[in-house]
Amino acid sequence: ATRGDRGRRPPPALHPRRHARRERGRACRARHPWHTV
Repeated sequence: ATRGDRGRRPPPALHPRRHARRERGRACRARHPWHTV
């Protein structure tokens, strides 16, 4: 997915430490396709 994929900016990336507590790895990528790469 690219930045212009849906015609809007992707939301800002969550804080690494904070995001690590919830859904890490596949879970976060599945929920946020633009973070796949």
